[in-house]
Amino acid sequence: MPEKEWESSVAAIRNADTLIVAGTSLQVNPAASLIRYFAGKHFVIINRDATPSDSWADLVIHDSVGKVLGQAVLQ
Repeated sequence: MPEKEWESSVAAIRNADTLIVAGTSLQVNPAASLIRYFAGKHFVIINRDATPSDSWADLVIHDSVGKVLGQAVLQ
């Protein structure tokens, strides 16, 4: 990842109150390591399968991202 984009991503994550990570196994770096910069209140993972970061999250939903977000928008 280019340095400018990396720094922008880190800054955005550091300043977020809520981080929703959807549709990723969180096993491919460097992008997967971005979650370590999150210091907000609510960390949510939406992924069909378990991830190594599930125990770190405040809410984990093991289901299809399209299904979960589709239902959330309809509510």
